[in-house]
Amino acid sequence: IYFRWPPLQKKYRFLPAEEVDRQELRKGPPMKYGPAYFYKYGWVHKANDGEGVQLYLKSGKKIFFGSGELVVFQNAIDLMRKNERWN
Repeated sequence: IYFRWPPLQKKYRFLPAEEVDRQELRKGPPMKYGPAYFYKYGWVHKANDGEGVQLYLKSGKKIFFGSGELVVFQNAIDLMRKNERWN
């Protein structure tokens, strides 16, 4: 997964598929949009209000992504994790 928040981040950040242990749909923390750190969510990257995808990493860290196209985003993560060419 490549992600960034322009103009705050000039370079993309990369999260390898093999680092993701599991994922779940979850209601996001109370904030408008952008990156922030929240207890019990880890790093949060929201582009909408409402639900998002919580990723639990093998290292024990958590990352939450809120997306306007939640189902499409979750399907893309599922395909990335199942597809061997991404690993």
